[in-house]
Amino acid sequence: MKKIIRISGYILMAIGTICLFGALFIVIGAAIWNINLLIYGDHTLTIALILIAACLDALGFMLRWISGKMED
Repeated sequence: MKKIIRISGYILMAIGTICLFGALFIVIGAAIWNINLLIYGDHTLTIALILIAACLDALGFMLRWISGKMED
């Protein structure tokens, strides 16, 4: 059980990292495509991806921390 919780924490953190890189690629793509889009564009998807990544990383870290505190 302890190992399953730890692995699921790593998986959640990996998904959060992918979301963070997705937001980064959106910003880089907007900068390459049109600088005005980066300055004045709608950044709802970027902000949503960053918030999702933060939540998933925090949840994954919490699961890993809890699995470290569990007794065998």
